[in-house]
This record gives sequence, structure tokens and C-alpha cells, in this order.
Amino acid sequence: MTAMVLSALSYALAALCVLAALPVGVLFAQVLLAHGGRRAHAVAVPRRPGADVAVLIPAHNEAAGIASTLQSVQAQLRAGDRVLVVADNCSDDTASVARQAGAEVIERSHATQRGKGFALDFGVCHLSARAPAMVLIVDADERVTEALRDE
Repeated sequence: MTAMVLSALSYALAALCVLAALPVGVLFAQVLLAHGGRRAHAVAVPRRPGADVAVLIPAHNEAAGIASTLQSVQAQLRAGDRVLVVADNCSDDTASVARQAGAEVIERSHATQRGKGFALDFGVCHLSARAPAMVLIVDADERVTEALRDE
């Protein structure tokens, strides 16, 4: 009888382990699929409306690559569109490189409020003075690959 109880207990524990492993397995699969190696540096942009667009680019110490990003974005814009770079807590030449590349640049510096969320908020508040019909957010290390112009 003891062997039968131990056998039933073993099956119950095995079933419990399988049930507990299911959510862990799902989470593990989601993490693997989301990670997918290194994030791709190409951004596909959806078709745009007929109205003006602002491209908001939060940037923290991106002097080395911001010119390439701006070139890929500016090639897609229509007359009247804007590119706004938020140079956020930068200790390099991000702001001056972005200005030289033709972007509108605002600089933000704050000792404790650091990170992309604060930079985006700062940029959106700046854009609200002359609000565009659509705001696209592009990371400073991304490249726009699809036609945004849509003429």
C-alpha cells in the first residue's frame, strides 16, 4: 500500500511540476521572441496623412550617429514638416551635430529627471506650441527606410 501511495504522490507532483512549468515556458518563449538578438536599426514608417508631420528624436550622447538618422528622416519629409531633436542630458556634441544636419534642436538638462520619457515629454510640450497633425518618434540610432513622403 505504501508503494501505491508513493506512486500516486509521484504522479501528483509530476503533474504539479508540469502545470507550474507552463507559464514559465510561455514567459521564456516571449522573452526569447522579444529579444531576437540585437534590435534592428531599420524602421518601417506607416503611410502618412495629408497634413504636416513632426518627427521627434530623443537623443542622449548620440553625436556619432545622429547625422545618419537625420539624413534618413529628412529624405522622407515634405515641405512644412519638422524634425525636432531633444538633446537630453548630453555630454557630447549631439546638439551641434544635429543643428549642422538641419534639425530643430532643443536641449534639456536635469540632474534627477533622466531618461527617454522625460525627453519625449519635453519634446511634445515644445511641439504643442505649433502642434502638427502627426508626431512620429524615432530613436536617435534608427534609420527610416520606407517612404514617408507618399506624394
